[in-house]
Amino acid sequence: MVYSVCQMAPLSLIVDHSPLFPAHWSLFVAHPSCPEIGKRVHVEGSVYAGFTHAVQRRYKLGSVGKNFSLLELGELTGGKGGEEQEEEEEALVKHIHANADVDADAAEYGEEVKPIDRLEKVAIGVVALGGSLNHVNEDGTQAPARRGQMKNCQDWIIDVVAELVRRDMLPAAANEVVQNAPKN
Repeated sequence: MVYSVCQMAPLSLIVDHSPLFPAHWSLFVAHPSCPEIGKRVHVEGSVYAGFTHAVQRRYKLGSVGKNFSLLELGELTGGKGGEEQEEEEEALVKHIHANADVDADAAEYGEEVKPIDRLEKVAIGVVALGGSLNHVNEDGTQAPARRGQMKNCQDWIIDVVAELVRRDMLPAAANEVVQNAPKN
């Protein structure tokens, strides 16, 4: 059985720290009966190639690494608004499993599946960032000089949290938590 977020659940920010690179940020909703396992919503990719949405519905905290922080963003509620968007064609999200003991009816690694709750729908509705580094032109010449603005998973999480706050699905204080979260 696939875990869906209930009406009210604590939403946290996972900060996977790195001494050399920007920290990877993810949203996490713990399963009510097992707080170490839950749903992880994030983007994966690079500032060069761009990012894609990803959802891990049976993610185990610490499975990627032991050097992480968990910051509480607030109680995730049903909120308001967005119903008109939910009736539009469903977006697809890359579904990833954290481990091999997944449900038999769940999708396989990399298979696209529909969002199953408001959190996933809102997150998928926030555009995953494209590549933000300057590229070389196809003819081998340097692309026009412009100051590259590097955007990564942290920028996407900030946008998703802002949208959840706008829809009254999270308290306004969540914006401050992500703005002040560790960047490395």
